[in-house]
Amino acid sequence: MRIKSFFESIFNNWFAKICCLILAVVLYSLCKFNNLEQQYLSVSLNVIPSSVFSPGEVLPTLVRVHLRGEQNTTNSIKDKDIYVYVDFSEVENSGNYRFPVKYRLSGIALEADPLEVTIEPSEIEVKMEQKVSTYVSVTPSFKGYAEKGYEFSGYEVNPSTVEISGPKSVIDKISDISTEPIEVSGRNKGFTDTVSYNIVSPLVTISGPERVVVDVKIQKTNIIKTYEKIPVQLINQGEGLSLSANIDSCSVQLTGASKDLELLKDEDLFVTADCSQIKGPGVYTLKLAYATPSGLKLNSIEPEEITVVSDLSEEDLSIKRVEAQDDFGDRD
Repeated sequence: MRIKSFFESIFNNWFAKICCLILAVVLYSLCKFNNLEQQYLSVSLNVIPSSVFSPGEVLPTLVRVHLRGEQNTTNSIKDKDIYVYVDFSEVENSGNYRFPVKYRLSGIALEADPLEVTIEPSEIEVKMEQKVSTYVSVTPSFKGYAEKGYEFSGYEVNPSTVEISGPKSVIDKISDISTEPIEVSGRNKGFTDTVSYNIVSPLVTISGPERVVVDVKIQKTNIIKTYEKIPVQLINQGEGLSLSANIDSCSVQLTGASKDLELLKDEDLFVTADCSQIKGPGVYTLKLAYATPSGLKLNSIEPEEITVVSDLSEEDLSIKRVEAQDDFGDRD
């Protein structure tokens, strides 16, 4: 009898009792969900690329991840536990696309329950273009100036060309790839440096070695200097001849390192005219010459030639007079 009363009491107003039970479960769930902790993370956006097509615009590097779960788990989840990505691998034609931003959980995030994950933005609109590749030259960039009296004189770079790939609209505008600046300040001799490529665009991929070797050449600074009123010396004069030139000085123009030119002394500055071919009286045209010191280059001598008048010396003239008188006496 008691058992019958028990079941009657259970099933009496059974619909109302079931509704109350459902309402209690819902209220419990809502209460528990409202007590969940929230956390926001900035997570890197990864790309699964297409082998044929490439995004024609820069993608965001980070996305915002909203986590909702129990406090002891959400606070332990790190950005490394959430892999966020967009997948371009299935693109078959150029054009505008909307790609969903997807994610994969690992570590603590994978074990967390309950856990609600929301990605902002949830999708990305991207223009996809044909991916192309080409080879371009590598051009080093430099900053600063060599030590005073020295100058940058050239370079050799290895590799001298590099393969780049990316969307056609971007690649078509690139003629070369520069490097990070190489410091030249205070240098007085050549050196070798290893530097990275300068980033042209995040849409461009550079194949091959990540760094480039640059052999920088430094030399003494060459200047051009003109010296005026340089003495003209007549050398290799024949015996018994008296020589005179139409000028006694000229100008000389030299090229060389400023420090080497500064070392020139007055006694180093003279030009010569070789008179070895003058055998007797007459008027002769002789070229001027300058013994250029080592490290310097002779640009010009002005004038290049001089006129030399050759005559018998006074001693020879006296001898000639005596001989002439003797010859006259003998005839008498």
